[in-house]
Amino acid sequence: MSETESSRCAMQATYSLFYEMFYDLYQDSCYAGQGQLMMSKNESKDVQTVKNELTNAIRENKRERKAISMQLEAKGPLTIPELADATGLRADKVLQHILVMMKSGEVAEAGEKDGGYAYNIKER
Repeated sequence: MSETESSRCAMQATYSLFYEMFYDLYQDSCYAGQGQLMMSKNESKDVQTVKNELTNAIRENKRERKAISMQLEAKGPLTIPELADATGLRADKVLQHILVMMKSGEVAEAGEKDGGYAYNIKER
């Protein structure tokens, strides 16, 4: 997979995640009423606020993936619990990032370790 294809896959995976997140946010905080979108506590969110929230979430995901990559480069191969301990992220969040990073070709399985799968940066 070329670097361009890898980047495109990562972008598609990120957009897919944020579509799901935005949909969940919409489902959790909104209800339809009298032909307009009503927010919890009778507050309406404008488009810019939603864009800002999504942009911040994307930046946070990039920071978290960078932390995972740095740990794998320094200490890899590592398991999900080891990555969670090293980065301070929850294990389910680490797993979510690892799956996206695998799909984009950045990370690959590196065998078994301590009764679980270990992951490492994919060699180019």
